[in-house]
Amino acid sequence: MEFEAVQRNKPKLKPRNRSGMWVRAFLALVLVLLIAAGLGIILNQRSEAERVAAERKELEQQYDKLIAESRCLDAQEIELNSSEQIEEQARRELGMLKPGEKIFESNNP
Repeated sequence: MEFEAVQRNKPKLKPRNRSGMWVRAFLALVLVLLIAAGLGIILNQRSEAERVAAERKELEQQYDKLIAESRCLDAQEIELNSSEQIEEQARRELGMLKPGEKIFESNNP
């Protein structure tokens, strides 16, 4: 009995392509870096938005104070520009009199 050598059809193993592995590793690294950069940008924008909101609130408060001060100054201007107020200040601070007026001073305490 003769035995014949039977060749089995074994799949031939291809040599591993190491360059493909490095390419995948590089792409994975790039992907991780892009995700990290995106998260950094998002967090930076969030903190910037919070800072801008706080600054806006502060500016609105300053604006409200300035509006109130402006209204107060407008009222003072109207009061000081009235004829009666001007006459009172002229009499009190400058000692002015209307034509024909005389001042009487009393020595009684």
